[in-house]
Amino acid sequence: MGMLQYYTNTHLTRSKYILL
Repeated sequence: MGMLQYYTNTHLTRSKYILL
């Protein structure tokens, strides 16, 4: 489960960068 959380966090950060 920890890995999934980390993956989700990374994906969210990437989305933020794309939005910017």
